[in-house]
This record gives sequence, structure tokens and C-alpha cells, in this order.
Amino acid sequence: MILVPGESAVIKTVRREDADSIVESPEHLERVMNWEEKIFLLGTVTYADLRPSEEKQAHETTWCCWYIHGRQRSGLTMAGSPEFNRHS
Repeated sequence: MILVPGESAVIKTVRREDADSIVESPEHLERVMNWEEKIFLLGTVTYADLRPSEEKQAHETTWCCWYIHGRQRSGLTMAGSPEFNRHS
């Protein structure tokens, strides 16, 4: 995939309905909704510049998000230490 500055691409969507396939049971989902347990989503993207350079160095962006599954709405918030949320 090639993106120019200012462009973006969806890597993976996470919908509220996806929580059922992540947890082991309805009881587990209930513990997640009560904030007794947490679901974390980790990701890494490795990419290279299209401009020729002597370094030919690959870049990497990593992230860690906490998936909050509420009773009415759900969402993601950045979580984890800086080693999980970095870019080169």
C-alpha cells in the first residue's frame, strides 16, 4: 500500500459486536463491562520512505489501546507505557 503525506488507511476496524469474539464467555464480557478485566489491542506498522536515501531505514509505529466496552457505548483510549506507543 502506498500513502502520500496527508493520506490515511484503515488497518482494522473494531466494533462493539467484536467483543463477543474476543472474550471467552458472557461472564467474561460482564467482567469487562464492570471494569474488573480489561481488553488491550496492540498493533505495529512497519513502513519505508519512497524517497531514495542512503539509509534505507524502515520506520515503525506501535500502539497499545484499552478497549472500553460500556453498557451503552464502547471506545478505544491510548494505554500502556511509552515502549508500547512509539514511532521511529
